[in-house]
Amino acid sequence: MKIRLLLASMLILLHRLILKAQKSSEVYAYIEVSHSELLTQSGLDGGASYELENPFEFGLRFRVRLSAKLKLETGITLYNAKVIISAGPSPFNLPDRKESIELLSFPALINYDIGKNYYLCGGILLDFQTRKRSFDSQSGIAYEIGIGKKIFFDNIIVTISPNFKRHNVIQFESNYYPEKLTELGILVGLGYAF
Repeated sequence: MKIRLLLASMLILLHRLILKAQKSSEVYAYIEVSHSELLTQSGLDGGASYELENPFEFGLRFRVRLSAKLKLETGITLYNAKVIISAGPSPFNLPDRKESIELLSFPALINYDIGKNYYLCGGILLDFQTRKRSFDSQSGIAYEIGIGKKIFFDNIIVTISPNFKRHNVIQFESNYYPEKLTELGILVGLGYAF
């Protein structure tokens, strides 16, 4: 009886180890808060200024293992913020106005494991601004770099990842002095490994 119990325990343990070893994919939903700004490559005298309020991002991402240390990450993301636009110098007292910015993004990132549950990530984002606004369109190709930590609770994963994003690096609409949405944020996600 003891031998059967020992064998059954060993089989269950072996089965769990095999299942853990086969976990090659992850899916997670996340939210991200960031410090965001619309930046130009050079200052423009007399131009409007922009201040972003309440930047917020949420999305769904999927990771698949490519090798022992590499994973491909993709998904869909929605970024939203209020933009306070202050007019440039004028003889008229023009009030500030608010607009919103919304970006729909599709990431293509590579994750590289650097230690137990730590990883570096980087890659490109394909951005589409959902509405035309008075500031430059942010539709284009962006990049994202970051570092992350995954915490496992069996198959449940909590992901924390500080990151930097620069949007409108390659523009779909050309502008002489393009404003580029730049973010420094922290992502917190909850997911499932399978």
